[in-house]
Amino acid sequence: MEKQKALHYVDEWANFYLKIFGNAEHMEMHDNGRYTLMRPKVGENGPTSIYNIRLEQLNDDELSKMVQEIKAMNHHTWWNQYSDRVNNVIFPEGRHECGPDDWEVFAVMLPEELPTYPDNPIRVRCVETTRDFDIWLNICHDKGLQSNHFHLCQKGIMRCYIGYAQDVPVSVVAMLKNNRIYSLEFASTLSEYQKKGFAMAVCQTAIRDAIQDGAEVITARAYDESKFLGQKLGFIYI
Repeated sequence: MEKQKALHYVDEWANFYLKIFGNAEHMEMHDNGRYTLMRPKVGENGPTSIYNIRLEQLNDDELSKMVQEIKAMNHHTWWNQYSDRVNNVIFPEGRHECGPDDWEVFAVMLPEELPTYPDNPIRVRCVETTRDFDIWLNICHDKGLQSNHFHLCQKGIMRCYIGYAQDVPVSVVAMLKNNRIYSLEFASTLSEYQKKGFAMAVCQTAIRDAIQDGAEVITARAYDESKFLGQKLGFIYI
């Protein structure tokens, strides 16, 4: 896949990903026409991020002031892939390019590039109830997700999977859907069951379902050792 197109898919994923985090009753979002600020409501816990940043139409002076304003807030920020003119203001020392030694990397997969997965006897099932979702959350351990995000499953925006050792839930993953762009997220396995094929099983099931649903592309993030899992699944890092 052409790198610029792959980066476009990653931008689409990131802005959608942050939007759905803000789409919960304990969160609030504010948009000033140039960027969206997502944060927890007063008295609530949750991530704070700036995303959906729109800078291309600004002149040089406006651009410089807006970049300074965003950076001064010192929040997690998703900077889209922009033209050289905009990027040179955001990253005067040059934008960091992800490499194989980075802790976090981004990856993409086209349906036609799906490798042939071997048969896997591990039982994997999809979350259907709030009780299932609470079990999924207990394994996921993502601080940004709470029980009230189950509405994303009900709306078909997020499909969550649980892998079992006998009858014990031990591994989870989720697939997020943004039109025809899908994203593999939240892969996690209980420590005593790691490196035994459970993560591979839940991820393979999620990927197959996404492609069967008509995914145009699947994106993913990988952290540390999970980069090797992504390669086995068929993702290409960018």
